[in-house]
Order: sequence, then structure tokens, then C-alpha cells
Amino acid sequence: MLLTPISQLIVLAALTPAAMTPQDGFSAGAAEMAIPGVISTRQTLFAIPFRIDRRVGEPSQEPVDVQLYVSGNHGTSWQLYARGKPSQERFWFRAGMDGEFWFLVRTLDRSGRSRPEGPSVPGLKVTVDTKPPQLQLDVQRGQAGQVTARWKVDEPNLESDSLSIQYRVDGGPWQAVAVDAAAMAAGAEYGENLFSTYTDLMQERVFDPLVNEPGN
Repeated sequence: MLLTPISQLIVLAALTPAAMTPQDGFSAGAAEMAIPGVISTRQTLFAIPFRIDRRVGEPSQEPVDVQLYVSGNHGTSWQLYARGKPSQERFWFRAGMDGEFWFLVRTLDRSGRSRPEGPSVPGLKVTVDTKPPQLQLDVQRGQAGQVTARWKVDEPNLESDSLSIQYRVDGGPWQAVAVDAAAMAAGAEYGENLFSTYTDLMQERVFDPLVNEPGN
């Protein structure tokens, strides 16, 4: 088969990390006991809605004060960040730095009793990461038409489907190159895609920095 040489090849790689806005909100019920997963955001100011169950058997158990506690050391210690009325329905939190923050909402009833009782269990975990992701792309083209695209990502909170690689030949339509989302979800920081400008995707290799080194 005769292969027609190409005069121009353009390869693009882009990151589209998810960025939660304050309007998205979070749920942190006062009686929440399940340990949640971590939510990542690039916002330093966001809302923390809460729902208070006012159905109580005794008037003395009616909640009159809501307290928001925050921990910046994975629950080792907690600080009272804000307090409000049950009708308020949300707190606003402003992070002074990047990091992982745990949140806990408690209530005080008319008798001065704090609820929920028991150990401090977070109802919400948020990672604030304002550092823009860094993406490096190195492309090499072989004589037979094969193209090797090596990429490296510096982003600890990367979404598994946020990396996209596309190429076009001689002003033709853009073609997508498949990226292994499962490998990225497992923490891959760099990888290599091998494809052909004459055929469909041929091969993909993704390196786990904890297991492989380039060239292995």
C-alpha cells in the first residue's frame, strides 16, 4: 500500500478539570454520620447548606443554635468556625490557603445539649486547590507515519476524563486520541500514546509513577 506523505501535523492536548462553584453548594446535615468522599474545588469561597430536623419529642430538645466546625488536619483537632440559627440553612466558608478541609455541623438544643452526640465525624470533606494544572506534551513523528505523543500532568486532583488529545493532518478534521481514563483515575501522572496518521489508534501505554519508569 502506498502511503501519501503529509506536510503538516498538529497535535493538541488539553485539560478540563472540574471546578465547583459556590452555587453548587454542599450538603452537611447535622445528624450526618457517614464518612464522605473528598470533593475538589478551585473556589476559596463556597456555601455549606445544612438541614435541621426540628421534629423533637420534648421542647427542651428543640435546636436553637447551629455550629460549623472545621478541621485542617484530618480530624485531629476541630475549631468552631461559625454559628447561626436553624432557619439560616447555610454557612459560607472561606479558605485562607489550599488544602483539605473537613467540616462538621452540630446543634445546641434549648437545654444546652450538643447534637449529634459521640465522636466528631465529618459530614463533608473538601480539597481546595487553586494551583492551575500543568500539562507538558512532547510529540515525535516517525518516517512510517506513526506519531508518539508523550504527556505529563502536574495536578493532584485531576479528573479521570479531563485529559483530551486530538490531532489533525494537513488541515483536515480533528481526530480524537483515546486516553485511558481508568489509568488516570488510578493516579497516572504521565503516559505515552502511539497512533498513526494513516490508520486508527494503534497503541496506548500509560505509566503509573509508583510502578513504572519511562522505558520499562
